[in-house]
Amino acid sequence: GFYDAPGGAVVYLGDTFAVDVSSLSGVEAPDGDDSEYGSSLEWFQFADGQPEQQRPAPRSGCCLVVHADALYLYGGFSAGHGPWNDLWTMALSGAAPKVWQ
Repeated sequence: GFYDAPGGAVVYLGDTFAVDVSSLSGVEAPDGDDSEYGSSLEWFQFADGQPEQQRPAPRSGCCLVVHADALYLYGGFSAGHGPWNDLWTMALSGAAPKVWQ
């Protein structure tokens, strides 16, 4: 993602966060307001500390999907680069650190 900084600059974040919702399986808020459930979930950052050249460059407008226990990131756009045409993957299973390849 990105945000517009003062002076018209665009700042790309280049971060990836996730939350494990498996503990909520079958849980539905009776009034449709799930905010009380979301507040108890713990977010964590993927690839925290992974060198910049070994992870996707910051971007917006990319495709991000999960398939067969892996996360895939394709394409996107950044102001300094233009359109991206690259594919990155991250294995989601196992105890090893989650890193982009």
